[in-house]
Amino acid sequence: MESNKKNEKKQGLKKLIAPEIKDECDISLVLKENLNGFYTIAGISLLISFFFLVFLNAKADFVIGFIGTPLLYLFISYLAKKFFSRVLALILFLIVSFDCVSTFMIKYGFWNIEGGGTNIFFGILAVFMSINFIRCVFKYHSLKRSRINWKNVLFLNVIALLTCAIVLALTFIVYVIYFGIFNIPLESENPIYNSLFGILMIIAPISIWVMALNNKLPFTKNKPVLSYEK
Repeated sequence: MESNKKNEKKQGLKKLIAPEIKDECDISLVLKENLNGFYTIAGISLLISFFFLVFLNAKADFVIGFIGTPLLYLFISYLAKKFFSRVLALILFLIVSFDCVSTFMIKYGFWNIEGGGTNIFFGILAVFMSINFIRCVFKYHSLKRSRINWKNVLFLNVIALLTCAIVLALTFIVYVIYFGIFNIPLESENPIYNSLFGILMIIAPISIWVMALNNKLPFTKNKPVLSYEK
């Protein structure tokens, strides 16, 4: 009985960390389960942030920074699942891995930074989930026998960069005008606004890039990124 329980635990752990991915059904299931994992991490972080803000009188910029990272994970993982994007899956892995390593360094005193996270468990769990995303999207394109149209990719990236430059420039102008009209300092005296602006500066380029690669921007129609072998 004890050996059976141990085997069940090992199988459960293996299913969580390195699930078997053979076909599209497995891909869909694993992506859904791991996306739910990012939803859970974001939800727990939101509850903790609310607790800090209401009961511990934490600074709002600290709370925004605390919840910003899990929401970024959720945002990228959702797009990676929706579009089966290998690039987004790799970006997710790199961001999660960097955060996990930095959390380890902060927790054990190798890196002294104010407001850094110390929950290594969530960090390690997020790394394994991001690896599962990579496995799933690469397996999906392997099964579909997709090919990248590099000329279209280059064109779409140029459109995305131009659009991103315009949007961010306009955003920065509005940011400066708003702060100027209301005489609000632009520097560290307003960490709340700076934190929100920093999050926007990350999310906006990713959104624009995804829209470009999915032919949702002007001049991008009839420019498919992938072709499929019949």
